[in-house]
Amino acid sequence: MEAVGAGPLRIGVYTGLSTLPPDDEPSRVAARELIDDLRAEGVPYRLEDEQVAGAKGQLADLVVLLGGPASIGAVVRIFRLWLERDRRRWLALTIDAGDGAPRTIKIEGDAISERTLHDAVQRLVGHAVGQDESGAPSP
Repeated sequence: MEAVGAGPLRIGVYTGLSTLPPDDEPSRVAARELIDDLRAEGVPYRLEDEQVAGAKGQLADLVVLLGGPASIGAVVRIFRLWLERDRRRWLALTIDAGDGAPRTIKIEGDAISERTLHDAVQRLVGHAVGQDESGAPSP
């Protein structure tokens, strides 16, 4: 897997609870849990704070760094386990394919299969590395 530009592939991760705004404490706790899960499994990530001073909301933008195909499996497993903890949880994943049109998928549900989640993340990553929906190189 090659990133657009140098370095690992970057996926923006946004979290939430369907019944609460992002600045509510339970939403913030859920976001911190995901960060803790990534850290515990050794998945590289960054927090990129783009908040306006004094604004409420998520602590920072979470960016997961994917270095190769094996890292997709680890991230998928963490995302699935995180989603299963509370049926209100959702994830929005965004990737920039370098064409000025970021791709985003939203994932929600507590009974999502690991295969379904893996396929969704793989399709998202495929856009950034120049593959079509089947995984073949884009023309």
